Amino acid sequence: MFYDARFYEFQALQEQAKIAPIKINVRLPHSLKRPKEWPEVDGIQEIDGDEWVIEIKSEPLDKNKMAEVLNDRTKLLKTYGFHKLRLIAPRFEKTYDRVNDIEVECVEFVPNIKLINDFYANWSPQLPERFAMELRTGWHNFRYRMAKRAKKHAQRFLNQVDKRISSIKDLKEDILRLSQGKNPPVKVYWSALRYLDPKQLYYRKSSNYVLGGLLVFDVDGLKIHYNMFPCTINGMGICEYCVRFSKMHLLKLMNVLEKEYKFSDFEIVFTGRKGFHLYVFDAKETTIDKQFRSKVLHRLRELRIKVDEAVTADLKRVISFPTSLNAETMFPISILNVEHIDSFSPAKIRKWED
Repeated sequence: MFYDARFYEFQALQEQAKIAPIKINVRLPHSLKRPKEWPEVDGIQEIDGDEWVIEIKSEPLDKNKMAEVLNDRTKLLKTYGFHKLRLIAPRFEKTYDRVNDIEVECVEFVPNIKLINDFYANWSPQLPERFAMELRTGWHNFRYRMAKRAKKHAQRFLNQVDKRISSIKDLKEDILRLSQGKNPPVKVYWSALRYLDPKQLYYRKSSNYVLGGLLVFDVDGLKIHYNMFPCTINGMGICEYCVRFSKMHLLKLMNVLEKEYKFSDFEIVFTGRKGFHLYVFDAKETTIDKQFRSKVLHRLRELRIKVDEAVTADLKRVISFPTSLNAETMFPISILNVEHIDSFSPAKIRKWED
């Protein structure tokens, strides 16, 4: 079975983090290379004083692939003085205890796809009216990143089946029709803007007419702190650094939008893992103005407020749909109370689990 690489990796890391916290996607310094070119390991975990390097593969490993992966990783680890490697994959044809004087532990892990299916089978959220109004237009594009993929691809995206989706009922039926209980989406996305022919937005070369829509900012904690230090996740799958830094930049962003641009009608959505989406509902006349968006982003750079600029600048961008599931962490993508954002903690949100 071949799984979406990001989904599988994070699910596996989260399972391991129940034992002890894990530093994830760690770059190993190399004196002859730029930081972006440093080799990276999926995780480093300390257990009883021993450091384990974690390597994750989102597909079954036959003997040849297993030997290739272990030879490559153990040589790298010896260079950096590591002595223990935990290799995680859905299935192994053969396992090893030691390679190149590195202790090896092979762990088979299969994510619980049924949990995602159960979420959408029981999914019936009450959207705030302003989100419901946007949805009722039927002019937003929906697409899905599926849990399982083809062998030669890291991810598999599917477009909406219905020509128009204008309610949660429509969206739920679309998801269940596509997944058929076997391959549910790990993320459900919708376009921030409305289009005359939303289904065609999926195709890169198609022309489409923008009808308006929403101004959205993505405040991603990982993008803020990763150059300083990697994420450390706990058993909930949450990096406290991501939450802390993204919340700090979100509050600064809201303050600038209020004082300099006179916007005040916001909705905040927790993305289920690394940060927040900020929807600006009183920016209607500027939502499709590329020049305006560019000026705002330039001002945020001047103030060192970090947002994912592509989400705001790209008029064809899709983002996680509020109330759907982030299956990497199994947290619903939750709409928050703006007035209580200072005290927000993921622990206050009910995680979807057994």
